[in-house]
Amino acid sequence: MPSVSNVRAGGAYVEIGGQTKQLDMALSKANLKLKKFAQTTSAMGTKMLKFGALMAAPVAIGIKAISSFQDQMANVSTMLDDQSMKYMPEYSKAIQDMSVQFGESTDTIAGGLYDILSASIEPAKALDVLTVSMKAAQAGMTDTKTAADAITTILNSYGLEADKASSVSDLLFATVKRGKTTFAELAPSIGMVASTASKAGLPMEEMAAMLAVMTRNGVRTRVAVTALNAILGTFLDATPEAQKAAKDMGFELNTTTLKTMGLVGVMEKMQGASAEQVAAIFKNKRAIRGILPALGDMEGFMTDLNVATERTGLTEVAFGKMTETLGFQLRQLGQNIVGFFRDIGMALAGETSESVKGLNETISLTRDWIKENGALIRTVAKIALGFIAIGGALFILGKAMSIVQATILIIKTIYLVLAGLSTVIAAPWLIVLGIVLAIIGFLAYALGWFDDLAEIADDIFGKVPDWVTEGLGVEGAGLGPGAGDKPGANIPPTKGMNEKGVREEKEPPDEKGAPMSEKDISKQMKELTKIMNKVAASNETIAGNTTDRSSIR
Repeated sequence: MPSVSNVRAGGAYVEIGGQTKQLDMALSKANLKLKKFAQTTSAMGTKMLKFGALMAAPVAIGIKAISSFQDQMANVSTMLDDQSMKYMPEYSKAIQDMSVQFGESTDTIAGGLYDILSASIEPAKALDVLTVSMKAAQAGMTDTKTAADAITTILNSYGLEADKASSVSDLLFATVKRGKTTFAELAPSIGMVASTASKAGLPMEEMAAMLAVMTRNGVRTRVAVTALNAILGTFLDATPEAQKAAKDMGFELNTTTLKTMGLVGVMEKMQGASAEQVAAIFKNKRAIRGILPALGDMEGFMTDLNVATERTGLTEVAFGKMTETLGFQLRQLGQNIVGFFRDIGMALAGETSESVKGLNETISLTRDWIKENGALIRTVAKIALGFIAIGGALFILGKAMSIVQATILIIKTIYLVLAGLSTVIAAPWLIVLGIVLAIIGFLAYALGWFDDLAEIADDIFGKVPDWVTEGLGVEGAGLGPGAGDKPGANIPPTKGMNEKGVREEKEPPDEKGAPMSEKDISKQMKELTKIMNKVAASNETIAGNTTDRSSIR
């Protein structure tokens, strides 16, 4: 009879075992819950990161936009003295508003304002000139900087006040309207002749008319500017022969003539002159290239001069037409979007600036520390290089061992294959039989004889004598009827069929299944060799049986 202590010990064992099992189940459930919690938390974190990135993108774009704008305005401020710096807030707001109004980038507008201020235009009137330049740029399909440069050059060349900027812009459009040129071609070139024309006393209306008539008659814009410079040069520095030839036609070759008569009066006096007479006055070939087309189109020249004189409002008309296009509206939309991001950056500019300053200070302190602890940095670098070298060596060694292992496996495989081939070669009739069967199989495939051959094969193999199966040593292997079996009872089912002849559906192999190991391959090759050896032995047995039967007969 068991003692009380034994019973208690058994109970303790059962209790401990039960508690352990319950603990394992509880831990498994807790682990599963933790796993699900981790997955849920990870997915939520990923979504929050994506959402945060989407929210941060406008901030990053805005900071970039405001930093670029601040650089542009800082460049403009270099054209102002201490007393004029009070205009900077007004400039900043106006440029941002004009960017949306005219559909042009703040970079280009700020560049135009910079050129206007550098042309000695009063800071108080600079925005007026800028507005005119922007309208001229939009109407003339060019940029504000180019238009501002042309307008301020003519203003300065003729000593005009800033409030004449609209008149100068209209003059440029009068030239474009009557000539065969564009605002984008004329604006960068006209500055090369405006100063000379002013010094020679030529009215700017006649300058515009001359450029119009020359370009309309096939002279390219830059060539026309050069030709007009050469014509004016003749009045500024005439040779004695040219002065005599001009006097014979009724005018003097000097700046007084240009101021009083103008080129229009000179060309009226030269009407009917031959090309030789013209060449006698204007010795320069470039001057002749410009004056001859003008003399040949005197009526057109007078119309050009009249348009240039009555030019008021031409810029506004052209600008109004350009603002009605879809392209202009899309440019406005683009700058409105840029302004949206710039406003975001403006709101964060102060905090961002402080953060960047702190980061710069931290990096500077770190650089100072690195400079003071060069020996430590070199030691760390050597350790890092050592780890890289050792890691690289181990990696290469591992790869080399893998290559050696694969090579050994290939050698063993080749050996086993050669052993099997030697068995086949020992029975040449198997090779011949294989070739014949291959030919028959090909013909059956090509001619569709598979069903007929199947019936023939069944008739043949269903009547294989017992001595054949006995000679092969494979009794009951399915080549013929076994003792007491029905014909064909031992014939193994066709691949993919069960014993009743019904095709079995098998699950597709797992694409992620592990490949055969070296041990499995070696085992399969050994089995293949045994089968080949057995076939060779059967061949010898069949050959011996055939000889015996022949001798009996």
